[in-house]
Amino acid sequence: MIAALLGTPSATELHVMTLNIRRDLGALAWPRADRWETRRPRLTALLRTEQPDVLGVQEALPAQAAAVCAALGPSFRHIGHGRIPGPRGEGCPLFYDAERLELRTWRQIALSRTPDRSGSRSWLSVTPRVAVEASFRDRRTDAMLTVLNTHLDAFSPWARLRQAQAVHDVAAASAAPVILLGDINASAGSAAWRALEADDVLRDSWTAAVSRRTPAWGTFAGYRTPRRGRRIDGILVSPALPVRRAGIDARQYGGGLAVRSSPRARPDRSGLARRRPTRGARMKEDFLRPPHSAAEYGADAVRVIGILSVLVAAIWSTPTDAGILALALPALMLPRVLGMRGGIDLAIGLIVLIAAASNVFDLYRTLTGWDLIVHFVCTGALAATGYLVLTRLGIVTAQESPTFRPRMPIVLCTVIGLAASAVWEMIEWAGRTFITDEIFVTYEDTIGDMAMGGLGALAAGVLVAVVRLERRRSA
Repeated sequence: MIAALLGTPSATELHVMTLNIRRDLGALAWPRADRWETRRPRLTALLRTEQPDVLGVQEALPAQAAAVCAALGPSFRHIGHGRIPGPRGEGCPLFYDAERLELRTWRQIALSRTPDRSGSRSWLSVTPRVAVEASFRDRRTDAMLTVLNTHLDAFSPWARLRQAQAVHDVAAASAAPVILLGDINASAGSAAWRALEADDVLRDSWTAAVSRRTPAWGTFAGYRTPRRGRRIDGILVSPALPVRRAGIDARQYGGGLAVRSSPRARPDRSGLARRRPTRGARMKEDFLRPPHSAAEYGADAVRVIGILSVLVAAIWSTPTDAGILALALPALMLPRVLGMRGGIDLAIGLIVLIAAASNVFDLYRTLTGWDLIVHFVCTGALAATGYLVLTRLGIVTAQESPTFRPRMPIVLCTVIGLAASAVWEMIEWAGRTFITDEIFVTYEDTIGDMAMGGLGALAAGVLVAVVRLERRRSA
């Protein structure tokens, strides 16, 4: 007799499981191992062996969902329906043991720009995609828990990324710890996974587990002999949930595989920690956080000087000077919003303020080569800041991520710097053409500035590849 993959759970552990059940294609199913009448008894044997507390299923038609519920036992209930209006078609039902978990609320949303409109699609998605969200109270621990089940787009990387970002935002909005079950349709570490893990809202249970009971089997085995490979299915959890054991079941039941594979994990519901802040809350927290070091006090002092310089220029100088100094204010404030390290924040603030003041005091005309030096340093500072913005938005890998690659900031910072240099030269041209001829613009000046800006951005990319930009945070 096959034993449960993760062993017997303790009283506070919750056994969760996800599997893509493969919709019943009837006579069109090929190979024979994919036919539902072949797989149903194997799936029943798998579920009765494992007895999960929570099960997320993808691609389930209504008759298949009913078969899963029957295999799990009389205490199980399920929520979720087809993704096509009606509701019809395959869905992502979520099964739970009602004797263990009390369902408080649940909903099914479309992963689109109109999540409340059933069957809606966006971002070049070929078919509608959904997520089922449920709020539970654990009857054993009295703790609250949010569980999500989803199936992301298999064809469009753009749609898959945007859908992952939508699921991430749902998880981030939860007041309770979250468990996400799903078929991500992309390898662990890909853009979709990084979007789900952005801002430390979720983490991969496989890498977070204290113990992994199986090899890292690929989760799209196609009913063949299992082998190590891509994990495109997974379970992600809030950092507040410690994961005791994890595994990917590639064993045979009744002479074959019941499904292509079935990841499962065992989070512990005891001793829950405070949930980490969402992206917006984290930025607000960083901006309002009191300074703690000499460098942070210095960076704030530079910001105050920047604000006062605009007021002084507006009263005692020209509107052009006040406008130039005002353009520096967003660049002075952004490092604090992003939670940059005090020393880097101070350096960027001084660079930006000196660059603006040099224009006001006409240093670019009077000091030979000063223009090129400032463009080199200032563009590099702005490129590094731009890269950190992209990491905060979940577009690129954060520096602390295990999937971070040093070549990424080198390439991206250079691109950001060149783009910023081009935009700045356009602004200078527009200012001289339509506002005042006091702004110095020539062809040689423009090309030289852009070249030095690109080199400065390249140097910043090399720095970002080896130096941490964000301050370290307490757990």
